[in-house]
Amino acid sequence: MIVQISMPYIGSCLSVNHCKYKGWYYTRKETREWMRALTLYANHHLRNSVVKLPPTIHLSGIFKDKRSTPDLSNLHKCISDALELSLGINDREFRFVDEGYTIDKSKLPMLIIGVEVEDAI
Repeated sequence: MIVQISMPYIGSCLSVNHCKYKGWYYTRKETREWMRALTLYANHHLRNSVVKLPPTIHLSGIFKDKRSTPDLSNLHKCISDALELSLGINDREFRFVDEGYTIDKSKLPMLIIGVEVEDAI
């Protein structure tokens, strides 16, 4: 069974491109807030579930046009860092399945993140 979490896609600022600032690496505020929100949503949606190991994350999205689609390596890193906090599993164990995207100018850009869990008995 797959538990799905829908998150707004906030654009190109959703990246792990760290800016070096006075010797420290800094992640943009919007990115940190989005990752925090994903952690909270995952805690809520997965609270009574047992995640299958290794964790498999399914990813799809709705975007306005092809130019607005995200860089997958950056997106995977942001998602895995946020889910690591929620699941308590090291993000190097995660497996991503990219399920494609849909172009729809009438809808807001959205990411659909699915986490495989054990079926309830």
